[in-house]
Amino acid sequence: MAQWLHTGIGGLESLEPGWKRFAVNPFVGGGLDHASTAHITPFGQARVDWKINDDGSAVDVHVEVPYGSTAVVPALDGKELTAGEHNIKIKLS
Repeated sequence: MAQWLHTGIGGLESLEPGWKRFAVNPFVGGGLDHASTAHITPFGQARVDWKINDDGSAVDVHVEVPYGSTAVVPALDGKELTAGEHNIKIKLS
């Protein structure tokens, strides 16, 4: 169950050994309107915080990518995020 909270609801999952590449793919629904999770990688902290925006049309996502890693966002056609902090918006269908 704990793994599902981290990778599913939080949306943080390693794609390569050592977290060199990881996915940001939160599961939105089930009555939740926000969640956050973090993982200490060999490169530093990877973090995802998400919240459904006020009109319910999108999810506002804050992502922290440690230096030496890349985050992949499947919901944005595999967009890759480099090291640093990013604020992205994922439209809900």
